[in-house]
Amino acid sequence: MNHELISQICFAEIYAVPSHQTARSLFTRLQHGMAYADTLIERE
Repeated sequence: MNHELISQICFAEIYAVPSHQTARSLFTRLQHGMAYADTLIERE
C-alpha cells in the first residue's frame, strides 16, 4: 500500500445557504436595521 498516495486524498464540500440564513438576511434582523446591515456587508 502506497501511504503517500493515500495521504494526498482531499475532499471538497459545497453547502448551499438558504436565503433566510444569508448574511444580509441575518444582519437585517439586528436592532439597528437595514442601514446598519448594509455597512457590514461587502458589495460585489
